[in-house]
Amino acid sequence: MSSCIAFIGGGNMASAIIGGLRRAGHPAEDLLVVEPFEAQRERLAADFGLRPMATADAALNLYLNVMEAPAVYPKVIERHLRAELPFMATENIIMAGVAKGGDRQHLHEVIRVHSHAAAKVVKAEGGENDLLDRLAQDPEIGMTHAEIDEILDMRQFVGRSPEQVVEFIA
Repeated sequence: MSSCIAFIGGGNMASAIIGGLRRAGHPAEDLLVVEPFEAQRERLAADFGLRPMATADAALNLYLNVMEAPAVYPKVIERHLRAELPFMATENIIMAGVAKGGDRQHLHEVIRVHSHAAAKVVKAEGGENDLLDRLAQDPEIGMTHAEIDEILDMRQFVGRSPEQVVEFIA
């Protein structure tokens, strides 16, 4: 399987989508269907040339498909983090501003306005996220770009993922 589209349940909705994919030329071997009912599995096989699986088989197949040749691209991850992290870090920026003597409600409102403007640039115009530049240039925020960058240490926004990876690998 080069790229797999998986369906959990092969009922009416999945059948309609699968039918459209097959009519558009999508290969049957790249469609995975987990369907617990044998009669529906047989219909899917007959109608679309699929080999639907029962739940236990499919779970193992999905795992093998995902883990067959995993690739991690750190630069791609970093690019996505840099695009989204400013939005995720706004609460931390507010707290840092309050620690410097700012009013929480006022900082929240100023950051909210800048966040919406930056989101519009990203979503509606396809531009780069300029939230950090906006905040650093706003005297009401009262922080330099360097001070804001210190708050944006990516390692502070990963939650329990390091421990979860260790548990998964063990």
